[in-house]
Amino acid sequence: MPLGPVDLCAGQTGFPIVSIGASAGGLDALIHVLQGQLIELSQDAVIVRDAKNAVLSWNKGAEDMYGWTSDEARGKTLDQLLQTDTAAWAALNDQLDQRGRWEGELRQVRKDGTPILVQTREVLVRADDGTRTAVLSIKRDVTEFRRMVEALKGADRRKDEFLAVLAHELRNPLGPIRNAVGIMTLAGDDPTAVALARDMLERQVGQLGHIIDDLVDISRIVERKIHLEKETVELQKIVEVALETCRSQIERREHRLRVSLPAEPLYLHGDQVRLSQVLINLLNNSARYTSRGGEIAVSTRRVPAESRRRGPASSPGDVELHVRDSGIGISSELLPHVFDAFTQGDFSDHRGGLGVGLSIVQSLVEMHGGDVQALSAGPGKGSEFVVRLPLVEPPHEPAQAEPVGRQLETQTRRRVLVVDDNTDQAESLSILLKLMGHDTRLAHDGEAALQVATAFEPNVALIDIGLPRLNGYEVARRLREQPRLRNAVLVAQTGWGQESDRARSHQAGFDHHLIKPVAPEVLADIIDSVDAP
Repeated sequence: MPLGPVDLCAGQTGFPIVSIGASAGGLDALIHVLQGQLIELSQDAVIVRDAKNAVLSWNKGAEDMYGWTSDEARGKTLDQLLQTDTAAWAALNDQLDQRGRWEGELRQVRKDGTPILVQTREVLVRADDGTRTAVLSIKRDVTEFRRMVEALKGADRRKDEFLAVLAHELRNPLGPIRNAVGIMTLAGDDPTAVALARDMLERQVGQLGHIIDDLVDISRIVERKIHLEKETVELQKIVEVALETCRSQIERREHRLRVSLPAEPLYLHGDQVRLSQVLINLLNNSARYTSRGGEIAVSTRRVPAESRRRGPASSPGDVELHVRDSGIGISSELLPHVFDAFTQGDFSDHRGGLGVGLSIVQSLVEMHGGDVQALSAGPGKGSEFVVRLPLVEPPHEPAQAEPVGRQLETQTRRRVLVVDDNTDQAESLSILLKLMGHDTRLAHDGEAALQVATAFEPNVALIDIGLPRLNGYEVARRLREQPRLRNAVLVAQTGWGQESDRARSHQAGFDHHLIKPVAPEVLADIIDSVDAP
């Protein structure tokens, strides 16, 4: 049946409904109409300009992308309307004349003045004599896409830098640890050499623990799994703990430390350990980036309630904690990013640290209802960090005196089974427990643990999770099945500390879930709480 003329009418959607009559010319008309509709529906900007670059056609996509209506754009010179770079526009037109097409990216400007990056395809239309008639352009705004690509590249670069720094930081303590072991091997009965090696080991293990704690903290913060034990705490106590923790590093680098605290006691509602960690991280940061003999100053300033940034005016106000140093300073380019995780600036002058300390500071401060800002006049001019936290009224009851630390030796001997496939870990823990006064046995895999436990009948079993042959969960389940071991206290020792890991330990029958490395005091408390045999 021959095609007739095209008949257009509006449908319910607002788009034309096409019906075809009997004319043979209807197909060309139909194609023309459909092409026009597709161009108008396109989310890309489709623009036609004449030989003098004046806009002839401007679709809905162009209106949305650039902000100019079709009536406003039509007749305007395209490169001037979109503020296209003169050199880039000339190069585009030269290639159009030579090859008849061009493809690339242009920086252009919307009606509201917003600069955008536009991916463009241009096709030249010529007359029969070869002269330029028109140019068809298809444009797409790729500003956000390019920003995301650059952000991903930056994140990938920071990941590589972080892994390199992590390897460096983990290797740093290994040299002194190996040297300390050599000293203790060769020192014999020389108490001075042994004491030196012991102190060295303690410092380096502390450094390793600090690295691991930072990694765990940043992971928990990202997953929003940090839990705060909030109470009313005195600001001076927080400062004292932080200064004592950082004193050795500050003294080693011969920094001058100035501390200025208010005479009146100031109180916060927060987690004392985490608030001390905020100041510790700031002090460590200043010590790391301040040259030997430089100055570090810690001061506080009370902010009246009427000047506070958030919260009721009836509250006691805020306190600002300032940590200022005479160190290398921060460039204006880096300053807005100092609280981003894994950011350290110039890695060619690497001074240690994982680049997560300031990110942890910001997160912990915000979790306490405060804020933190970084200030610097530029490279070589020092830095200042200002932490602002809300104050609370002083407690009505006097603070309880802190308990005096107790000795680790026990008054009651208990049978303790140590299960770990790391021989050094198992044997050193066994020696420690024997020095506390307990009877110990060792096993280095899951099946051996069951055999030793059946004969030894321990009161307490310290069990690693990642064991060969049978893992720690299965060992715990089988021990619970034995009537004579059903009441033994089972303690999981592992590097995994997520809530799901703790739940799995509980389901397997463990009484406690401890994260390595475990402090001797914690083990002593658990073992001493077990009923005497």
